[in-house]
Amino acid sequence: MHSHRSEHSHCHTHGVIDPSIPASKRGIWALKWSLVGLMAAAILQAVIVYYSGSVALLADTIHNVDDALTAIPLWLAFRMSTWKPTKRFT
Repeated sequence: MHSHRSEHSHCHTHGVIDPSIPASKRGIWALKWSLVGLMAAAILQAVIVYYSGSVALLADTIHNVDDALTAIPLWLAFRMSTWKPTKRFT
């Protein structure tokens, strides 16, 4: 009796999926909601600043707007991480 054992393995896939894509999509989702939440807080704070004249709350409002705007370059970085590499000419 002899064995018909193969020395190689067989792998079956239906296309290649870059593992960074799901992480990037999740990251972009989190950034969108972070931007929405921080901007909503900043708008609410701005209304309160308008009526109260609180300088401390104004400073926190500016800080929240700054934090919200940080989402923009992060979104760009997530988007760029899904780009395919280009061929360089040397």
